[in-house]
Amino acid sequence: MKIETTFSCGDKAWVYMDGPMEVTIGQVRVEYTHSRGLKGGKVDDSLPVAFDNYKPKAAKYEEIYMAVETGIGSGTLWKMGESIFRTEDECIKANEQRIAERRLYEEGCRKRDIEYAKQRIRYAEQELERLGKA
Repeated sequence: MKIETTFSCGDKAWVYMDGPMEVTIGQVRVEYTHSRGLKGGKVDDSLPVAFDNYKPKAAKYEEIYMAVETGIGSGTLWKMGESIFRTEDECIKANEQRIAERRLYEEGCRKRDIEYAKQRIRYAEQELERLGKA
């Protein structure tokens, strides 16, 4: 079997942090899982097993990357097609929902901050009025 990855170490890719960010690939990991199972193997289906070689498993292929900018070895894992992309446009399109949620969150924070500031102004005005009558 020959495995070719989308990126190699040193290649540039795009991830989404607080916005799209171009990163440099620092580590490449490929996970390929496939099992035909064992003939006549006895399996206790009551056991909570995430993976075993007794039963057949469909092939699963994942490319996982680590970037220089987000840490190699103990940084963020980026999965191809889910969180790391070839272009900025692909990155933005894949994260449109996240971007929309972030905008709603920021708008909520802005409204909350404005309301808090108004409350503080009302409180300060009441204190000035109270002090003026004393």
